[in-house]
Amino acid sequence: MKFAKHRQSFFTLLLFLIVNCQFVYSATNTSIHFSADQVAAGYVTYLKNCMGCHGIGLTGTGVVPSLYGDSFMAKWAGKPVSELITSIQQMPPDEPAPLTLEEAIIIAAKILHYNGIKATEESLAPDQDLLTLITIPSVETRPSIVDEILVSEKQSAPVLSKLTSIKPEQLISSPDADWLSWQRTTDAQGFSPLTQINKKNVNQLQLNWKVPLPNVESMPTPLVRDGVMFVYTSPDTVLALNATNGDLLWKYQHPLQKAASKKMSMALYGDLLIVPTSDFQIVALSTKTGKQQWSHKIQAEPVNGRIRYSLRGAPLIAGDKVIQGVNGSGAPGGGFIVAIDLLSGKEAWRFYTVAKPGTPGGNSWNGLPWEKRTGGSVWHNGTYDSTLNLVYYGAAATYDTKPLLVPSQDKGVTNSALYTNATIALNKDTGELAWFFQHMPNDQYDLDWAFERQLLNIKHEGKNRRVVITTGKVAITEVLDAATGEYLFSIDSGLQNIIASIDKKTGHKNLVKENVADPEVTKTICPSLIGSRSWPAAAINPKHKTLFLPLTEDCMEVGPNGIHILSSGIGIKMMANPDRKDNKMARLQAIDIEEGKIKWNHRMQMPFVSSAIATDSGLLFVGDIEPALKAFDQKTGEVVWHTALEDFPSSGLITYAVDGKQYLAVIVGQRNNHVRDRRREYVLAMENAGEKVTPINAQGSFIQVYALPEENR
Repeated sequence: MKFAKHRQSFFTLLLFLIVNCQFVYSATNTSIHFSADQVAAGYVTYLKNCMGCHGIGLTGTGVVPSLYGDSFMAKWAGKPVSELITSIQQMPPDEPAPLTLEEAIIIAAKILHYNGIKATEESLAPDQDLLTLITIPSVETRPSIVDEILVSEKQSAPVLSKLTSIKPEQLISSPDADWLSWQRTTDAQGFSPLTQINKKNVNQLQLNWKVPLPNVESMPTPLVRDGVMFVYTSPDTVLALNATNGDLLWKYQHPLQKAASKKMSMALYGDLLIVPTSDFQIVALSTKTGKQQWSHKIQAEPVNGRIRYSLRGAPLIAGDKVIQGVNGSGAPGGGFIVAIDLLSGKEAWRFYTVAKPGTPGGNSWNGLPWEKRTGGSVWHNGTYDSTLNLVYYGAAATYDTKPLLVPSQDKGVTNSALYTNATIALNKDTGELAWFFQHMPNDQYDLDWAFERQLLNIKHEGKNRRVVITTGKVAITEVLDAATGEYLFSIDSGLQNIIASIDKKTGHKNLVKENVADPEVTKTICPSLIGSRSWPAAAINPKHKTLFLPLTEDCMEVGPNGIHILSSGIGIKMMANPDRKDNKMARLQAIDIEEGKIKWNHRMQMPFVSSAIATDSGLLFVGDIEPALKAFDQKTGEVVWHTALEDFPSSGLITYAVDGKQYLAVIVGQRNNHVRDRRREYVLAMENAGEKVTPINAQGSFIQVYALPEENR
């Protein structure tokens, strides 16, 4: 439970609870008891002191033990609560955090509550004698579906026998009933032609089935083919489920010698399910059996004895290639993109997203030698245009910003740091760079443009154009010609104070002079490094040329103080947007891409944490940290359906159909950076406004699937 070196003062709510809470107890009451207020305060204190090691979901990582589930309860059930509290005060072993008894008590309350012990009206008092008498009860923890027994062959065979081989063209124009890749199709529009669930009956949607998953840190999007759902969970476990009821048809457990990393999804092609693993492999499984067909180990140079790369984004199927982006934030030479032959499983090509000296763009790193260049991680997903034979990816920024802060005076040398924050278009057969467009050169605030590149046909200035659309953390959406990379136009959502103007011909950005990075001067920068938008994808209705973009109104204080993650020495503190006059910090925005105009804004209190998907029935679905799943009217932004979730939505949403019945699916309870950061931002904003934050009764991870009752279909 690592105590933050730069711990800020406790939130207003926490101070109020600790100082003013009246601890009342009976000397004879030795049953476990703690109040909901203590759980709420414990949540805030846990985020500050424990989350760095144990994660937001209490799951631990590597050698750090889990604080949730069977193993935790087996260790602590029947023991005095005083022992747990003392253990909390002694963490981490090599550098114990200076937690008070009261702080340790409320953290214990949060942990026990998360493990299924209910809060009472009576608070747990800071009385050592009483704490020794109170024992921790055992609770029955639910097993995840990973631990369940497969259904019988008699039950699974009829479902698996319906699986048909996926043709390359089906990934581009997917069958209506299926969800074959991470945003459904290789253009990443996140659009489904299904219409059974519509504006008239959406308020009748109800939970159809759910199954428990491990409580881990991830962000998976399920895939569906011919009534079979494929789910990737941790540690590197693939599940094939009956998409109508959640029955477990087969499972694959990849053998690991290291801790599992977060994943966004897998890919389907032919009779294969393509899986990126935590030990840097691409594995191909049979969709009908889960048996491994081939595997490819991605070669990378170790740094200080270990590989400093990971695979987070979903594989992209482009013709006969599976293409995978590589996350390498701190690795010398940065990230890269690799293509693997689908038949042989052998590497076909790779493209480095940090330009090498002597190559195009190689003079853009302020004179740094190759081994000193870092960043350009490709941790998000790619897209593919089969007609142009191009794949599109976004590369992230670099954290090593100090060497780029002051421009070199050498002739021909710049500090733009290619290909960070750029859209990169590559020939899918050779990996050759077709074109690039850098959205934000020399990014000193980690406000990167690493997210999805969506493809759309529009009419622009009287001409038909195939365009690439992407939105960076600063909530500026940019539209480029897909064939040439020509800059067409930008749409600013109005949530940033970094960019003063954009050249209408070139897309060059002129910065606000007062807000240029300076480690010695304190400034308010909007948005924060979390971004007004992050990994959850936007959705496009291609018929109406409309982009639906989930956003957050947030800011940060930068200067000499705060957390230092950038090598320039700039410190960062999260803060509420000073221009916001109410508690609404979430914004759902509809943008007409052909007109280049914002159609409507819908502002809400709770930030969004799932991807958005649009359907041909005029509905838009997205999940938030309430936690809830909501449907919006695409024309107006009006909320037309709302259902509470048992935990935070933490995945991409999907919709699919089996035997004429439409379903809507979401994974909840699998924590990740985005869920953690948005919840933390929300807590900070509400407490700064003097509002009490009500803790959620988090139930853990499930896949939850909704459908209409028979009479409403």
